[in-house]
Amino acid sequence: MKRILFYFLNVLFFFLFTYNIIQAQQNVDGMISADFAKKCRLSDEETLQYRAMLNAVTNGDIRQLALNRENIGKLDHFYAVQLDVGNITDQKSTGRCWLFTGLNVLRRNVIKNYNLKSFEFSESYSFFWDQFEKANMFLEGILETRDKKMDDRKVEWLFKNAIGDGGVWNMMVSIVEKYGVVPKEIMPDSKQSESTSMMRRLIKRKLREQGLILRRMNENGTKLSSLRKEKENMLSEIYRMLVICFGEPPAQFTWRYEDKDGKLSEPKTYTPIEFFNAVVETDL
Repeated sequence: MKRILFYFLNVLFFFLFTYNIIQAQQNVDGMISADFAKKCRLSDEETLQYRAMLNAVTNGDIRQLALNRENIGKLDHFYAVQLDVGNITDQKSTGRCWLFTGLNVLRRNVIKNYNLKSFEFSESYSFFWDQFEKANMFLEGILETRDKKMDDRKVEWLFKNAIGDGGVWNMMVSIVEKYGVVPKEIMPDSKQSESTSMMRRLIKRKLREQGLILRRMNENGTKLSSLRKEKENMLSEIYRMLVICFGEPPAQFTWRYEDKDGKLSEPKTYTPIEFFNAVVETDL
């Protein structure tokens, strides 16, 4: 009987304590009070006004519903400056917009200089090296923060954002300057380069595992030089994962082209760096 009474009193105390906290919060300046929530409720007149919008939005596409039909036909689709850039490129289900944009700026020179109908660089080739560089950046970040606690904000951020598709112009420039470029037909897109979500998830999982291993080795007294050797072994794993997803980037390739007049060029052999310097002919 005493145990039951004791339990009852504990439960009662808990509810009283919780109730007091709720009441205290409602009286704090800036908090949403029950009275204010009531004031926000729709009036009878507003309920009638909002009903049509409610029915439309809860059953339709907001983008289509928000379309102002009065503006249709008023847009001017002619431009003072229009560039001949060839065929449209498609990033598909990926976050490679920054890479497509950058490479599309470069391909205009190739189309113009070689009198081509169109031309496209291999986004898959450049993206392969982008992912490889990002994996290295993550592992270097792990080594840099190896003595910090796991709940350190920087360490948390690293493990949360181990790798991703996104980027900016200067990242494209760095990739091109270091690894060169190749034509699309030399390294075409694969299923994984066109839809990167699953591949990214698996590589992120592998990188997190590798990051934890490096931190554990550091805790056991492993020197930085040895950690970096282990990091190279880990990067080799990531490289092989990327090869499975994209194919291996060519170290050398042969390219020939047909121009607008139907003339076929002689085949020439390039490295990706040589191809950029000889064919693209531009400074980044």
